[in-house]
Amino acid sequence: MIFQYLYFSVICIYSLFCFNIHASDLELYREFESLPSTLCDDCLVSLRNNAPTNGISFEDFDKFTNDIKLLKRTFVLARNQKDLQEDWTSYISKVINKKKCIDGLKILNEFRDQLIEIGNTYQVDPELLVAILGIETNYGKILGNTSVLNAWFTRACTENNLLWKKNFYAAIRLLRDDIVKPDKFLGSWSGAFGMTQFIPTSFYELAVDGDGDGVIDLYNSFIDAVASTANHLNKRNFSWKYNVPAVIEVSLPEDWLDSINLEHGKTYLDISEKRKLKDWSIIGVCRIGNRELCNEFIDSELETVVFAPNGSHGPFFLVTENFYSILNYNRSYRYALAVSLLFNFLKFENDVLSSWTINN
Repeated sequence: MIFQYLYFSVICIYSLFCFNIHASDLELYREFESLPSTLCDDCLVSLRNNAPTNGISFEDFDKFTNDIKLLKRTFVLARNQKDLQEDWTSYISKVINKKKCIDGLKILNEFRDQLIEIGNTYQVDPELLVAILGIETNYGKILGNTSVLNAWFTRACTENNLLWKKNFYAAIRLLRDDIVKPDKFLGSWSGAFGMTQFIPTSFYELAVDGDGDGVIDLYNSFIDAVASTANHLNKRNFSWKYNVPAVIEVSLPEDWLDSINLEHGKTYLDISEKRKLKDWSIIGVCRIGNRELCNEFIDSELETVVFAPNGSHGPFFLVTENFYSILNYNRSYRYALAVSLLFNFLKFENDVLSSWTINN
């Protein structure tokens, strides 16, 4: 009996530390289970009543919501996004590796003519478009397996956001218009879908037929996905400078680092400290590996600011206006850095990172 008690105690303690379920997750699971039993039906009735004003007939609404349900995982992750809690090293290691870099180069070679045409049309380096899809879905290899319609139903019913309801109706329109099949309409827990990870409302606003076959297919047509991404950038006041890196990995002089009091682990980005590359060079800033900051491939007049995602621990970057352009597409600094690093590799075949260890 004593042995059984001790064994049970050890197992309980072990589970607290080793199981990958956080206390906040458990609380959210309980919160989901305690939702009113009538919530699903009540919300469905409310959404149905407003369907005609959102371009959906009652007949179509009933047809596509016959098996609708609330998703526990979507409910929990919407309230506890662990990606936002990851440290920088873990995040970059997860989204960039050697194979992704090599696959990106292969895609650039395979679709070169079409990518150049799209880049010229939307005035952006094709390598950026490929980098975005590389970070979003690993070039279409990771599309998610969550019902997009159920995800938006869950969010519309459990979050106070009018846009979520609009996306629920837009998801029904995508099914009604036969743009996607019900059994293929899968995506992320949040309701994003396809290689671009568009939300349903964005599809109707931004998706384009890049390959000219008369069908917009964000699941299977890489060129449709790239062209739609380019159109998205274009519609978001996107301003891109050709052949200019979004970030430049650098070494900073110790005295300058001391002067700004960087904290370990705290992200630093001071847009007021903007200088031209030549001026950074004068105070001792150089590329990683003690290479000259200015060369024949980059304008010495280019204005940049220091970005230290990990604070005093490094690595350190000078970021250009192209970095901010990526932020116009996705406001996450982590996302913007990941896209910037992959773009640098695809465009300039630079090492992804020299002073920051990542996988492979």
